Amino acid sequence: MGFLPLIKGLPVRLTDHIDRNLGLYKQTKCTIHGWTLNINETSVKDDIERVLDLQPDMIYLKFENVKWRVYADLEQGVYPMKATGKIWNISEGTKIKAKRLGFQIVPDFGQTAHSVQGASLSAVIVDCLPVDLCSKTTEMLAAYIGLSRVKSKEALLISEPFSPVLFRQGKAIGPEMVMLVLHRKITTE
Repeated sequence: MGFLPLIKGLPVRLTDHIDRNLGLYKQTKCTIHGWTLNINETSVKDDIERVLDLQPDMIYLKFENVKWRVYADLEQGVYPMKATGKIWNISEGTKIKAKRLGFQIVPDFGQTAHSVQGASLSAVIVDCLPVDLCSKTTEMLAAYIGLSRVKSKEALLISEPFSPVLFRQGKAIGPEMVMLVLHRKITTE
């Protein structure tokens, strides 16, 4: 069982497509606006926090710069999210499945290089992996993506010294091939 902190104003992002009509896609950022406790909740709040015994009935998410309103009694840009069930295979060999009931959000304090491709971020902490790592092209591309998401070096923090060979692996073949096709120097065949 995992824990999801419920703090008003906590930045979160969606982990799945929620409502395409409203533009609520996987990775969309929002904040926690509030929640409705389960009617059977018996936990007690101490001076600082409250650990719930039951999942809330609803979490209200606030999306900025939108014009939609889900219900008249909710503010513009506030989306009521119910817990949903997700089923996945634990093992392909045994066909054992697991089901978990939860909210399709995670705190938005870190992301993979893959998920921030094409994004412009205000600040980034990048882990280009240890100095003694025998890196491959995939690590080089992930490091490049992380390093290139900010507009100034002042907004970039590299978390540890990294291998000097990380960026000495030559051109990545994929992007070079795409450019050759786009410039009609080779065909897709």
